[in-house]
Amino acid sequence: MSIIKTDLKKHYFNRIKDFNFNSELDYNKRHMRNILWEEFDSLWVRYNNNKATFEQCTYALEKWLRLESM
Repeated sequence: MSIIKTDLKKHYFNRIKDFNFNSELDYNKRHMRNILWEEFDSLWVRYNNNKATFEQCTYALEKWLRLESM
């Protein structure tokens, strides 16, 4: 199980390292960013407790990073 956690952490950190985060978002995008970030964070915790799948975590991460790259 620790190998999967390490792989997910590596995937997560590699994905956010490659993005240029846009700090000048309007209110609606900032609000949506916070919602997607909290969604990913809760899925990350559920995945570490074996209650979510890797695909769910990847999908939530992609949604959050897609908004960040706008």
